[in-house]
Amino acid sequence: MREIVLISVSALILSLAFLSGGMSIKLKADTQLKANEPEAVEILEKLTQKYVSISSYRSKGVAEYPEISLEKNPKMLSTRFEINYRNPGNLTLNWRDLDKDVLNSLVIKGRDIFLFEDGKVVKRFGDIATAMLNVSTDQATSRFDVANLLIFNELRPGRTMLSKLKNLERLEDEDPEGNSCYRIRGEIPGIATDGKAVFTFWIEKDSFLLKRADRRLVSGGREEFSSNRIERYEEIEVR
Repeated sequence: MREIVLISVSALILSLAFLSGGMSIKLKADTQLKANEPEAVEILEKLTQKYVSISSYRSKGVAEYPEISLEKNPKMLSTRFEINYRNPGNLTLNWRDLDKDVLNSLVIKGRDIFLFEDGKVVKRFGDIATAMLNVSTDQATSRFDVANLLIFNELRPGRTMLSKLKNLERLEDEDPEGNSCYRIRGEIPGIATDGKAVFTFWIEKDSFLLKRADRRLVSGGREEFSSNRIERYEEIEVR
């Protein structure tokens, strides 16, 4: 009986040793795998390089943002948009708020830069930077990340808003809508009073195309919910 107990204990010890050894091997393999994966800076560099190399781009998408309101939980609004770009210097950005019938278009053709409303020119801009920053004071149209990436990469390769990001970190990967994506977070300081803009980007692993961009504004240690924004990009075609 004693021999049986000793054999059983010995077998248990051997089994535990084997399992712990297997776990050690797995942990080592997982650590090695993560060490070989790209970090946040490298991922953003590849994203920038991707948009520099694009000769034509087309996508549709939706932007979500809170209604300007004094309410604690304001109503969320959304805008459908479409981007058409052809290098060099040709970009058309169309957008329409879902609760309005007006079709807005920003058209850039070299030095000619116009803002249209329902096919009529309402404003002409002297330079692309002013046009992209001032297409409207409305929160709905205050920014379109991919449009900025495409046109500013052409003008100043590598000097887009991405180059201003600080405190970069890679978050856990996600698979939104079946697309395996890297997830990167970074900050642009100096926004508003003692504020910063916090961005999170979803970047498709296979193509390094931007699939989603989130923006939160933090001012004086408090989140300014009225400035939050989400952009999702769909039906992307590139050459």
